[in-house]
Amino acid sequence: MNTTSLYIKEVLVLQALQLLAGIAITVFAFSYTHAQTPKERTPFTIPLVKLSTLDETEPSEFKKVRVAIDEDKEYALITRADDVLIKNTRNGREKITYAETPGQFYVCSEFEKEHIGRVVESLIATLTIFENDLEKQRFGKCLYLDSFFPRFLKGFYYLSCAIVGSAKALPEKTNIPDELFDVSLNSRKSEERIENWLAKKDYVIKVRIAARELIFQLKEWQKQDLSNYKQYPQLEFDEQLKETYSLFIALYFNQKS
Repeated sequence: MNTTSLYIKEVLVLQALQLLAGIAITVFAFSYTHAQTPKERTPFTIPLVKLSTLDETEPSEFKKVRVAIDEDKEYALITRADDVLIKNTRNGREKITYAETPGQFYVCSEFEKEHIGRVVESLIATLTIFENDLEKQRFGKCLYLDSFFPRFLKGFYYLSCAIVGSAKALPEKTNIPDELFDVSLNSRKSEERIENWLAKKDYVIKVRIAARELIFQLKEWQKQDLSNYKQYPQLEFDEQLKETYSLFIALYFNQKS
């Protein structure tokens, strides 16, 4: 990806100006006292591919990632080494192994490319909905999303490490600690997270800008890296994408960038 830091800064400035203009028109700049977080979640169809992690025997910094295809009927197990496709049929369980050559675990297979492509596409779609919900102050939907989003992001970290064959595929700080979230529709952690966004001046605007920039960078990665997969099968995330992703994670979880 050939986007430069200067270009990214220009994009961020333009996005900020556009957002601020919209805020002036729609009176988006509300205070915390007038925008308390709703306690009720607003359910909606979340386009995220379902990811879950399982422990690897070794090395410990890697995990297997279960990537849903058709709920529990069909899923992929992506690992640092061989990958597996599992199909549950009327006749029992069918298991197909996609072996990888030892010493070349860093090479992305066609099987891995297919699934990372689906996962990234689902992340882009979800970020688009999320950014729009923040703009429209639909915090009930943001609360509902938070019941699933952190676990996906944790799975995305380990999926990236497995496919790239490196524990440094993404910055370590994007490996979300388990104590920061619950996989629950009644988690107080979700409510506190959004309350913290609303308590800080212009913080929601920053989260929106970070989400929009991440969408842009992921689409660039799709065009530049994923589309050129056959020519360059060693997929990786460039520094600009890593930086943008790290910033989004830090803002989302109310951490220092």
